[in-house]
Amino acid sequence: MDDKRIKQIINLNKKFYQQIGKDFSGKRQYPWKGWARIIKNFSDIKSVLDLGCGNGRFYQFISKKYPNIEYVGMDTNNDLLDEAGEKYGNEKFLNLDIFSDFKEIKDRYDLVVGFGVTHHIPDENLRNKWFLELVNFINPDGFLVLSFWEFEKEPGDYLVSWDNRKDTKRFCHQYSKSEIKEIIKEYEKANLKLLDQFKDDNTNEYLVFGKL
Repeated sequence: MDDKRIKQIINLNKKFYQQIGKDFSGKRQYPWKGWARIIKNFSDIKSVLDLGCGNGRFYQFISKKYPNIEYVGMDTNNDLLDEAGEKYGNEKFLNLDIFSDFKEIKDRYDLVVGFGVTHHIPDENLRNKWFLELVNFINPDGFLVLSFWEFEKEPGDYLVSWDNRKDTKRFCHQYSKSEIKEIIKEYEKANLKLLDQFKDDNTNEYLVFGKL
């Protein structure tokens, strides 16, 4: 896929969330079921980078166990960022693109998470680069958690609507089992150990890694 097409797809997804941001947030107020399991892999974390943070609901969840956690959330949707800022104004919700603004992230974190974002990466080469780039933001002995949405029976690229509305579509990629295995393999080469792999929430697969 050429750069022009990649940019078009990323912009399509941004437009999608601009159109349905408030409706989307209204249906995204509660923690994912899988989160209760992933935190069992951590004994103590002091900082977290939340990729595609949306309305900040992961901060709401994680801060209950770690009230003093240093949190940074990245997103480009102003409606969702404004909502998060109003609820949790003392935290850092940054208008940064998770595909093009990683250069703005100068620190490392005990925990890096990406929930509901991996299916929006439009190209295999970009996906491979993106996954490995996350390693740079993890502290020694830190953790990485990613989710993978299973929304169709077959892997591949799809245009998915919102509530059957024809005017709202976003690009989504469903990962195959072999793609998931390859991601794990590449992370292991980068000195990340797979600590947990499970399915929950009916349609999400989670990978939990620890940095050696």
